[in-house]
Amino acid sequence: MNDISKLAKPVRKLTSLVRPKYSPGLLLQDDDLTAGVDYTRHLSRMMFRTMFGCGVMCGLVVDKPVLKCGKLTIDVGKGMALSCAGDPIEVPATQEITLDPCGEEAPDTLWIAVKHIETCCVPRAALCPPDEDEPPTACTREYDGFELRVFAERPPCSCGCKVLAAVPVAAAEAPAAESKPVAAKAAAKTAKAKAEAAAVTEPAPEDNKGGCLCNERTRAASNDAPEGCYFPFYDGQCPCACCDCEWIVLAVATRKNEAWSVDHSVRRFVRPVLMRDPQVARERAKPST
Repeated sequence: MNDISKLAKPVRKLTSLVRPKYSPGLLLQDDDLTAGVDYTRHLSRMMFRTMFGCGVMCGLVVDKPVLKCGKLTIDVGKGMALSCAGDPIEVPATQEITLDPCGEEAPDTLWIAVKHIETCCVPRAALCPPDEDEPPTACTREYDGFELRVFAERPPCSCGCKVLAAVPVAAAEAPAAESKPVAAKAAAKTAKAKAEAAAVTEPAPEDNKGGCLCNERTRAASNDAPEGCYFPFYDGQCPCACCDCEWIVLAVATRKNEAWSVDHSVRRFVRPVLMRDPQVARERAKPST
């Protein structure tokens, strides 16, 4: 009987995950204790980043900008997001952002984004100082936090999707009493608006008829779908398109005729979905030889 384990030389290498080992009587240093925390955090970040990528997990709904005491304010609801590195970004309560553009009028387009921040707290003396010298200190707690910010244009390095085109109204829902010239004029206006939006938007997805509520933003990038916002994950890849970026796009607010509207299609919404293995589907689709 052949030993199939010796068909090829095995490949064995180390990964980036390192966990500490303790033994009775072992003298521990600070890096030994920190290694336990680093291992757990590195593992969770790797899992979140690989399974979901960056984006909004729940909540973080942005309200329309309103004027309060002469200043434009934007409310962002509580929620949870994942940073590009895989860190959770918790916004525990509704937050209000106040715009104060130094007396100038706010721009007509506002991008709202959030990022993960860290703050060191609870400093303690690290050494017993000789004589009366001030002892050096080191922080003993590191708090996770968030920062919300408004931009005049999309942050250059950020996690998000392209704007989805508006869903066209079905012909059956159009008013039946319109005359032919009026209907033709309205159709021409609609076609012009679609052409203008095509350069900066992604085609509106068709809702899945089942209970999954999946959409076609999982398609590969093409002329019909300028950006496959979720495609690399559905394709079984390990993407890292924004691993060095900070900002997570939440929404874009646009002012037209002095009225504000908010579009959340620019955010990357991530939720767990049980799906098929794409590699198996590709293999089964190939003709057998």
